[in-house]
Amino acid sequence: MRLVEITRKVVEILKGSGERGYLSLELAQKLRIPQRRIYDIIAVLKALDLIKTVRERRGTRIIWKTELHHQKEKELLLKALRRERKLREKFEKYFLSLREKLETIGEEKCVQAYKAVKFNVNKIKIKSEHGYITVSHRGREVIAESMVPGIVVQPLPTYALLRLLEPTKISKIKTNQ
Repeated sequence: MRLVEITRKVVEILKGSGERGYLSLELAQKLRIPQRRIYDIIAVLKALDLIKTVRERRGTRIIWKTELHHQKEKELLLKALRRERKLREKFEKYFLSLREKLETIGEEKCVQAYKAVKFNVNKIKIKSEHGYITVSHRGREVIAESMVPGIVVQPLPTYALLRLLEPTKISKIKTNQ
């Protein structure tokens, strides 16, 4: 039997042995090959870091290493993943609390920022940045409402002095002249 074939069989046997592994003498007897061939294979597999060897009274115990490493790495990764998830949940809760605080601060600022502004003009222009405006009036006030936020109020210049005065005052001015 060629060394490549022996190595394949040794790898199959070791993978199936689990954490217990095999003694080098047991492998040699199982494959019916000289023990020196097993030591050749052990040297190559150990150099590739695929097996772990433990010296015992009865000989060298060979343990397939990669599955154990993968299992340990998997457990470590799962542990790290759980830790990261907990951190993420913690940060999400913190983020939501900050967002709520920011919204309340923003609402307070909006209430403070959007107090009534008095323009010293008799005509204003109201337009919406996005969409239509509906206008309603109640005696001395006009309400302009847009479906989407973004109303712009622009005072327009006054050209005639007579427009500023009420009609009764205009008649008084004309009678005094």
